[in-house]
Amino acid sequence: MPSPRLIVRNATSDDSSDIFVWRNDPTTRSVSLSTEEVNWSDHESWFAATMANPQRKIYICEGDLSDETVEPVCMVRFDLDDSGDQAEVSINVNPLARGRGFGFEGLSSAIRQFSDDFPSVARVTARIRDSNVASVALFTKAGFVLTESANGVGHYERAN
Repeated sequence: MPSPRLIVRNATSDDSSDIFVWRNDPTTRSVSLSTEEVNWSDHESWFAATMANPQRKIYICEGDLSDETVEPVCMVRFDLDDSGDQAEVSINVNPLARGRGFGFEGLSSAIRQFSDDFPSVARVTARIRDSNVASVALFTKAGFVLTESANGVGHYERAN
């Protein structure tokens, strides 16, 4: 399968509803660190705070979901630590885009964009449930290495 063509852009307020729907998808929740469903009011507050937080960056990756349209296929979020030289990354793939290579391409493309936007960040980390086989494979393919695992959650990192 050829690699999907992606466009990486900054998230905007128009992306809030997609991120909300993807976050509450049952498959997403089953493998997330937080498995509870999020209500719209809490999501709106979180999203507004996220957009205003200079220590948090969300990118939306858009790709060809069908022959006619380019649509959001995943979101990649980075949380910078207080020192500004490390960030934790997480990804959520649009349920309609799963299994089509968008996760790897989105993660890789967003990391490149993040590196350009935040050149002082030397290390990117991720926390992934040990049981989340798809994410473990995705992050490993993207160059992340397991550094420890505790309480069913693996801690991964890669030099930026």
